[in-house]
Amino acid sequence: MLSLRSNERHEPGGSGRQHDQHEGPRHIGAVALVVFGVGLLAITGIMGAGLYFRRGAHDAARIVWIAGAAITALYFAIPPLRRFIYLGFVYVTFPIGFVVSHVILAAVFYLVVTPIGLLIRLSGNDPMRRRFDRAAATYWVEHDPHRDRARYFRQS
Repeated sequence: MLSLRSNERHEPGGSGRQHDQHEGPRHIGAVALVVFGVGLLAITGIMGAGLYFRRGAHDAARIVWIAGAAITALYFAIPPLRRFIYLGFVYVTFPIGFVVSHVILAAVFYLVVTPIGLLIRLSGNDPMRRRFDRAAATYWVEHDPHRDRARYFRQS
């Protein structure tokens, strides 16, 4: 049975175990499905407005608005379709988001973090003091506990 208060399912005659949102797209609650429907209408409206005002593509904007309104109308008019429409959008957009996020993370790592690390190594700087020093008796680094509370108010 679906609860309208939150994303939890109660199994009839079961242990009353609550399913959280992280079990995957198949275990979405009724409230989340309604929120998705409203979001679907909002997103298609925003996409249509972008086409209409920024690109001047009035016909394309009308098509996006009509398609969004039709899908949303079907979504709310026939409740059994909600889960299928939701899962369709999830399965279509998940691979796109997965690839884009990994491409962005790889680009940031290899184009920003790696060159900075190489420059630091080439300059001979060792900020973590990881170089082996045979003459050192210990690698302990003394810490100066700042006891002056007024320094917390001097943030610059």
